[in-house]
Amino acid sequence: MCVNLSEKSGDGFCYAFCSAPAIDLDGDGQLKGRELGQKFVCPANYTCNRDLGRLLGMVASVGDKSTPNGKKACDPAKCEVGKPCLSECGIGEAECLSYPTKAGGTTSFCGAPFGNCELSITPK
Repeated sequence: MCVNLSEKSGDGFCYAFCSAPAIDLDGDGQLKGRELGQKFVCPANYTCNRDLGRLLGMVASVGDKSTPNGKKACDPAKCEVGKPCLSECGIGEAECLSYPTKAGGTTSFCGAPFGNCELSITPK
């Protein structure tokens, strides 16, 4: 899929979308419908990886009862980086993600990156 970076210039990049994460979008403690996520098959010699989605902030965020489909806050000290964090984010594949803010601080919230097909590299 093409991800547009600028409405004016039309600049963007291609994202080889291969997975939508399973996360509790509304924070009700259940995975149903689109919350179940979806996985697609990548071409030969490619694997579905979430690292690029994590780096670019291409994530789906977990809501909570006060902010359905919003961003549920989490404590990154209670979670392993790059792994689902059930204690902070609930069921599914949500991690405690941290990103810089415009004010120079950091914000942490429960979310899960979308997958991208990436060339498999085998060490020699």
